[in-house]
Amino acid sequence: MFLPTTTLDPTMQSQECWRKNHEIEIQIKNIARAAFALTKGGLVIIMHMETALNCAEQFDQDFHGRVSDR
Repeated sequence: MFLPTTTLDPTMQSQECWRKNHEIEIQIKNIARAAFALTKGGLVIIMHMETALNCAEQFDQDFHGRVSDR
């Protein structure tokens, strides 16, 4: 979840955004690895599925807003 922009100075906002983007990149790579393993008949563990679900949920919350924010 991104922090409200009113609580951070611009430097902290940039660091928080960079950290969040880096975290999302890692999650996307994990999802891609899981999808590749599935297509090749490889092993996909529950962690891969949890990562995919968490990533999708975070994306929805971060970019579409929380239900309470609407």
